Amino acid sequence: MTLLAAAANIDRIVALLGGPTLRLRSGHSRTVDGDDRLWSTFRVADPLHDQGVPVPTVGATAIGPRGTDIAVAQEKSNWCWAAATQMIRRHVSLPEKKQCEIAGTRLGRPCCSEPNDCNVKLELSRIGSLLEENRIKSKHEQAQLESKKFWDQLFRQQPLLLADIFDNGIDGHVRVVFGRQITKRRQELIRIADPAEAKVSSTTFEALQQSSWRQTWHSLEVSDGAR
Repeated sequence: MTLLAAAANIDRIVALLGGPTLRLRSGHSRTVDGDDRLWSTFRVADPLHDQGVPVPTVGATAIGPRGTDIAVAQEKSNWCWAAATQMIRRHVSLPEKKQCEIAGTRLGRPCCSEPNDCNVKLELSRIGSLLEENRIKSKHEQAQLESKKFWDQLFRQQPLLLADIFDNGIDGHVRVVFGRQITKRRQELIRIADPAEAKVSSTTFEALQQSSWRQTWHSLEVSDGAR
C-alpha cells in the first residue's frame, strides 16, 4: 500500500469514528476514537498546554519522573512535614534522607535517637526554611494555585506541596502532588501522595479545590550545586 493510500484510509476511518483530536508523532492531526491500544502511537493534543511539549500516550497510568515509589508513611503522628520533605527529595532525585534526620536538622535535636521528643507539629511559616535546609528552592502562596499555574507545574514535572488547613483554623496537614494520570476515557487526573496513608491516589483538580487545601509551595527544584 502506498503512503498516500494509507493516509486516505486513515482519513476514512477518522471520518467514521470521530472523537477528540490526537497528534501523530509526525506533527499532523487526526481525529480518532476507539481502542486506545490500537492508537498507542498517537499522542494526546493537550488543550491546556499545546506548546510543543511532549505529552504521554493515551491510557498512561502516571506521568512524571517518579511513580508510587515516592510515597512514604509519616513515622510519627506529627511528622507529615518530614515525610512530605522526604518524598519531595525522592522526586527530585536528591540523596535519600531519613525522616528523623530531616526533623533533627529542623528542630536541632537528636531525633534519630530520641524520636518521641521530636514528634511535634511545624508552623506553616517554617515550611520554606524546611525545604531550603533540604536543598530545595520553592515559592509560597497563601492560597490555592489557579488552574493554569497548577498544571504548568505538572507539565514541567515539578512537584507541589499542598497544605490543608482544617475547620478549626489551627491544625493542618501537608500532601505532595507529583504527577498526572490520563485515563482511557481521556480524563486528566492529579496524582497525590498523602503521608498519613502512605499511598498515592488520583483526583480531579475540581475535587482538590473543594478539599481543605489552603496554601501551596510550588516551583520546587534542587538548589544550584545541591547535587
